Amino acid sequence: ESAIPELQGKLVRKFPAVTTIDGTAIAKQIQELVVQMSRLVYVFTLLALLTGVMVLISSLLSTSQDRMKDSASFRLLGMQKRDLYMLNILELGVLGISAATFAVVIASVGAWAAITQWFNLQFSVPWLSLAIGGAALIVLLFAIAIIYVRLVIGRGIMARVRAMI
Repeated sequence: ESAIPELQGKLVRKFPAVTTIDGTAIAKQIQELVVQMSRLVYVFTLLALLTGVMVLISSLLSTSQDRMKDSASFRLLGMQKRDLYMLNILELGVLGISAATFAVVIASVGAWAAITQWFNLQFSVPWLSLAIGGAALIVLLFAIAIIYVRLVIGRGIMARVRAMI
């Protein structure tokens, strides 16, 4: 790398009509641009995930009264509190996982189309990233579901049952 300027000088002196271009400098600039673009993609991905979590929480809070009423009805019909918790956790988990699966499929098809058709490059599925993201999503979904069930359904369910009787 340190011999490039000397080599360029020799070529210019020997062949004055030839213009030399340092390809490594261009490659470094392109690499820096790609690194910046990948950071930008990560930032937008994190913002999209944060937005998704906020939408999930707001939708849960907006439907909390209906869920509490349904839970009180199930409790009146004889459902145990543990089963009621599991039902709600399962419902929220299935909804979240199905939404995430749909989003990953749409994003993967879009990425495949952009990479293979627009850039004419080979597409490879990032299996490790998908597995880590999927595991983190499942943990996050079930944590939100457990917290939600304990805070919303667990607290006011018996008062709601008494009011229904």
